Amino acid sequence: MKKFYALLLMVFAVAMGVSAQTYYNGKLDVEMLSEKIADGMDARVSLSESADGTYVFKLPDFRITINETELPCGDIVVEGVTRTANAAGFDIAGSVNDLSLAGGVIHAKVDLAGTETAEGAMDLTITVGWYTDYPDDLSATTPINVTFKGQRVAGVNVVEASGAVVRGAEGAIAVEGFAGRVNVYTVDGRLAASAQVDGEATISVAAGLYVVRAGEKAVKVVVK
Repeated sequence: MKKFYALLLMVFAVAMGVSAQTYYNGKLDVEMLSEKIADGMDARVSLSESADGTYVFKLPDFRITINETELPCGDIVVEGVTRTANAAGFDIAGSVNDLSLAGGVIHAKVDLAGTETAEGAMDLTITVGWYTDYPDDLSATTPINVTFKGQRVAGVNVVEASGAVVRGAEGAIAVEGFAGRVNVYTVDGRLAASAQVDGEATISVAAGLYVVRAGEKAVKVVVK
């Protein structure tokens, strides 16, 4: 039943103009065989919410350089990523055992680990273990160590809906510039809070990710 409500909420979010994908702009460092092959490369990664409460991580158009030849590897995609609240924000973790890159030339195990602050600063380590004798030997790998440091785009914490400003705060959701009913939903579709707002209000809720409906639109906010 929870999965049904989560799916229903995602459909509702799309209908109300809420993006289920969050982007982060930042820089990539790449090291292979103890040699840095990329330093401060511009990159954008994303996290997309799934109906089961996990996330899909994507680093598009990943490239490595071998013997001065650039090899386009394609997209690094990790499904089933967890985003768990901690005292400072979130812990992010996930893995995939057989990711096909460079049109099937490279197969790799990918481990994802890092953090995101409540303000949206992301610090990730992406360990790509290249199976150099695939598929005969899945134990021998050449490590490609990738680090990403970036910042969430178009903050999930501060958004506008129907002329209102909706902002995640410490233990609450702040609403300004709106008159009417505001409903707060959890990610599995349950009504967490509801308030009649006349100009501004603070709605107390537990830490987490919520969908807030103000008037005819809905937005996502993170509460610390």
